[in-house]
Amino acid sequence: MKVLPGVDVSVFQGAPADWKASAGQIAWAGVKATELSSAGSYINPTAAADAAFLKGEGKGRLFYAFGHPDTSPGESARLFLGELPRLGLEDADAVALDLEVTGSRPPGQVAEWAQTVLG
Repeated sequence: MKVLPGVDVSVFQGAPADWKASAGQIAWAGVKATELSSAGSYINPTAAADAAFLKGEGKGRLFYAFGHPDTSPGESARLFLGELPRLGLEDADAVALDLEVTGSRPPGQVAEWAQTVLG
């Protein structure tokens, strides 16, 4: 099995310069695009620049939505899908749902929410 080193480049991870300096050591990066929570919607302000940088460096790109199962799955998906054209999604890119919180929902409801978002 070959390991392809990558990084998460959401704003939470630090300024773009912090990871771009070591870009030669990665094969891909996961770029946080959106997050819908009970506090409101969030669009990563550096996502487009991160995506362009990765493309210019010939690195793999994965765009992700940070999920909150206590929000509308349809609204979460719409927010994410609405950002992908601006980020320049291409056939070779990947998309994902980052599911780190449960919103106080039991596992079955979290799974159902995630499947709805991904659908």
